[in-house]
Amino acid sequence: SSALRPPKRAAVIAMAPFLGGDSRVYLTHVGILNMSDDNSVILDTTIGFGFPFFFGLEAAAEFTVDYDGAAAEGKKAIDQSYNLRVGYSW
Repeated sequence: SSALRPPKRAAVIAMAPFLGGDSRVYLTHVGILNMSDDNSVILDTTIGFGFPFFFGLEAAAEFTVDYDGAAAEGKKAIDQSYNLRVGYSW
């Protein structure tokens, strides 16, 4: 029988202090594999540098690569972006 099997998900998150203080370099990598279809793999990877800004705000510069092994025909399987982000921490 060809019963549908749920997708498998794996995640890796790594951080390291950088340049002292609360600055950090980080890597987030998430992979999803559809066990029913060998080509259905999704990978999301982000590499970034975050640092405290002021009054509890923090800023980050990130590079993100997303891969979709089952992208629709005519669409790119790989998407890349550069991001500047501002957030709040408490």
